[in-house]
Amino acid sequence: MPVVNENDTVSVAEFAFGDNDTLGAIVATLVSADLYVILSDVDGLYTANPQEDPDARLVPLVRELTPEIAAMAGGSTSSVGTGGMAAKLRAARASMAAGIPLVICRGREGGVLLRAACEDGVGTRFEPVEGSHEGARKLWIGLAEVVRGTLVLDDGARRAVVESGASVLPVGVLRAEGEFAVGDVVNVVGADGSLVGRGVSRYSSDEMARVHGLRLDVIARFMPERGGQPAVHRDELLVL
Repeated sequence: MPVVNENDTVSVAEFAFGDNDTLGAIVATLVSADLYVILSDVDGLYTANPQEDPDARLVPLVRELTPEIAAMAGGSTSSVGTGGMAAKLRAARASMAAGIPLVICRGREGGVLLRAACEDGVGTRFEPVEGSHEGARKLWIGLAEVVRGTLVLDDGARRAVVESGASVLPVGVLRAEGEFAVGDVVNVVGADGSLVGRGVSRYSSDEMARVHGLRLDVIARFMPERGGQPAVHRDELLVL
């Protein structure tokens, strides 16, 4: 059972993942874990902040990370952690993409690891869709690579990527944010800012400023070296 704490590692800034929850998801993926357990100072994911809302209820099972689920995550209420529930949901999203169940539970509760392993109703369990497991390269791109920029998609492009397994085409890109080079990893987000996935850009940020919103045949006329190239190929895109 690997025990890893990012705060105790020796690294340069570009290898910092930002929180232990994300680092744990990466380790779970690398070792092909059967289960990833986050021992927290809270019982799990609640419908609202239980410290502020007496009607807040613990969510025992999550099978899909919908916008409604994401909205339940507030900031960190711990004096010793970073990221709070929002970071834990990012880790859950990554873990589910890898086909690994994740449990968030209170770490000081007696026998909590055994109960989590036995699916004994402890905390909140995030259960991936059966058979869902992205390849190792996609998982590394989505979880461990440093993100250099962002591609913002229109609604049609977002649906094509999420529902139809399409690549990200320049014609569906509303704009590019940040500075990145060909081969850098970028976030792919919807027009509302929601994270769709992460992938390897086949255009630099300067090139995307010229080609976004254009069809591939049009791009080929003045950039023949990029003829037929999507902005992000599906084989290099982890949809989250």
